[in-house]
Amino acid sequence: MPTIAEVTKEYLRSINFLSDRRRTLHAIFEAGYWGTAVATAVFVTKYVTPIHVLVYLVTFYILANVYNTVWYHRYCSHYSFRFSHVIFPRILLWLNPFGYREEVYALNHYVHHNASDQDHDPYGPHLGWLGTYLASDCNLDTQLTVEEYEGLKRSLVHIGFPFASFESFRRWGSVEWIPHYVARWAFATVFWGFLWYGLGGWPLVFTWYAVQFNFHASARDFNYRGHGGSSPEPPHVDGWDFDRSTRGLNQSFYGLLAGEWHNNHHAFRTSANCGFLSGQIDVPFAIIRLLHKLKIVTRYNDHRELFSKRYGIALAASATHAATRNNPG
Repeated sequence: MPTIAEVTKEYLRSINFLSDRRRTLHAIFEAGYWGTAVATAVFVTKYVTPIHVLVYLVTFYILANVYNTVWYHRYCSHYSFRFSHVIFPRILLWLNPFGYREEVYALNHYVHHNASDQDHDPYGPHLGWLGTYLASDCNLDTQLTVEEYEGLKRSLVHIGFPFASFESFRRWGSVEWIPHYVARWAFATVFWGFLWYGLGGWPLVFTWYAVQFNFHASARDFNYRGHGGSSPEPPHVDGWDFDRSTRGLNQSFYGLLAGEWHNNHHAFRTSANCGFLSGQIDVPFAIIRLLHKLKIVTRYNDHRELFSKRYGIALAASATHAATRNNPG
């Protein structure tokens, strides 16, 4: 496990765009992230009232389910459902308030699932809490051939952003066309800022930025605790965590907060439904099913029955109907 000094040195290296321009976008994002930490301090010291706390909690819960799980995790990373038209992922791209690049989230996820708990797992708790918390970037190899870059683009084409040229990718380390990324992040920042200011002035603006900071903080913390934390052996619970091939855990806090029943997810990574057992409420999957009824989503993967067959578990009858039956990923 790296020391605090080693973690700090690596983090500073990851944002040192003066020595490597490919780190520029990450440095800008991290500057924005720590800016929301300052805004959170202002919110806590000046604007904490019952109504603002309520707005904070409701907004956080909605974004944790919609953007963290439905968008970043189950769509961008695992493509567990399909939109009926390209306009819908583009709307989510342009309204995404967090600035965290979808390609970084998705590509880190590919490595995480294919190298779970190994030294190069970007989410592994072997980095320690601080190391995992600060490991938010993707050390993307830019020394690819044209053919390899085309393959990389194909793995991200469903997200809906325009791609950078091969020369730009080699120079800046971004698969997304950088002017598009900057424009949509700026648009979302202005759009949500003016919306919250119009609804309640500066108190709601600072409430909004407190939500953003703690959204990222929770996601980074989850990468550590959701995979067993500092425990030498993953604290799997018999009758609750059935997949023992990784350190992923079904934790009630993150499961109820954002549908992150992570042991189930590691067993069936491309399933849009991860709440297989009684008490495992999966709000993101309910959102996906609602979008399916509204014809916004055309199909989705539900591996609940495959979970039952693999582990020999008799599940209670459910009204859930899978729009497709794919083999588990």
